[in-house]
Formats: sequence, C-alpha cells, structure tokens
Amino acid sequence: MHLPPVLEEGVSTVRSRCTPSDRRLAICRLAVEPPDWITEEHQSDSQSNKLENQQPRALQGKAKLRKTHTYDLPQYTIPKQSVQDTERVLRAYGSRRYPHEGFVYWGGLKTKTEYNVRIVIAPHLDSKFAGVHISASSNTEVVQTLSERSMIEIAQVHSHPSGWVDHSYGDDIWAPFKVEGLISIVVPDFCRHGMLPLGICGVHRFENGRFVRLSSDYVGRHFRISRGNSRFCDLR
Repeated sequence: MHLPPVLEEGVSTVRSRCTPSDRRLAICRLAVEPPDWITEEHQSDSQSNKLENQQPRALQGKAKLRKTHTYDLPQYTIPKQSVQDTERVLRAYGSRRYPHEGFVYWGGLKTKTEYNVRIVIAPHLDSKFAGVHISASSNTEVVQTLSERSMIEIAQVHSHPSGWVDHSYGDDIWAPFKVEGLISIVVPDFCRHGMLPLGICGVHRFENGRFVRLSSDYVGRHFRISRGNSRFCDLR
C-alpha cells in the first residue's frame, strides 16, 4: 500500500493546498487524543504488583493512580451499516477483472472510554493488485469531510489479496494520519468473504510510533458491532 502521509512526514504536501487556519482545523479534528491506558494489557496483576513494590515508596502511590485493567481500556462501537458499506467498497475493487486492493476511512466521535464510528469515507485513490495510492488533495477532502461534522478519524480499513492480514512494510511507512491510537484493519482476500467476525481480519493500533497487531481475544472484548446506522461519503 502506498499512501503518502499527511499529518506526519508529508505535512508539506498539505500546506501547499490549505491555509494556516485550515491546517490547524485539520490537525485538531484528526488528532486522536493520546490514549490514557497502559499498553501492556497482557501483563498479569501479580507482575504489576511485583514491579510496583520494587519502586521507591514515594513513587508507589503515583503508580497506583496509573494502574489500568483491561476492562478500563477503550471500547470501539461499529454500526453494522458501517461494516456493510466498507465491505461494498472493498468488494467493488476486488471484484474487477483485474482485482485491486480497496481502502476506506472510518470517522466518528470519542468519549473518555469509547470510540463510536459514525461515517465511512471512500476516498479517491489509485489502486492496484497489491497497493493503493491516495493523494494529498484527496486526503484533504477527507479532512474537510470530518471537520464539517466535528468528527475525528478512528480507523482506516483496506483489503489484501490473500489471507495474510499483517501490516506490510508499505502499510507501516505510508499509512496516512499516523496518530496515537489510530486503528488499521486489514481485510483478507479482497473482502470476498466479508470482514466479520473481526477476528478474521488483522486489527492493528498505532502505539508509541508503530503499528501493533491486537490479539483476537482483545478484539473480541473491545470491538462491538451494533445495530445502529451510519453515514457513507463517497469521494471517488
């Protein structure tokens, strides 16, 4: 996947098309707030307590305030309509005579403990069998779409040609809007078989400057498919 980043290394590509106020608005809307959870969620309580007891007594009280259990970590609510819109777009690219990868953005709202997907955005892109390219101007349209609705980007979803759903080198390097907490979902086999349950996909989160694949157990406990509706914005 070849996606020029907009808010990180490629910020200069946006500056030529946006006013300073536009850039500030775009960054404010898309910047997912740094997570307030501890990423070592798989560490057992006994290990946590052992490490805490090894700290100087003056620091133990502060450590207790930061201690976070898995049930305190953020939840992700995804309307079934968002899943269906995503599958429709990805299958449209994958069902061509010469199938290509597809890509969409998920936008929505964030509370202290939950991310709610409210819109699926299909950007204009150049696709091929094993990658997509989204221009800076196309990503600017995505920023404007989210800003007009006071939403942030929650996730980006793209398909792979085979059943391999890890991040490729290109996925890591060229993913746009790489901000802390961003979710990246990889759907296998050009989405021919859909993307549910989410356990068949590779679900990754951007943490500490890199994408980390979340375990199936974590995805099962923290990602919920709801019956609600969502919007669809086609920028193709």
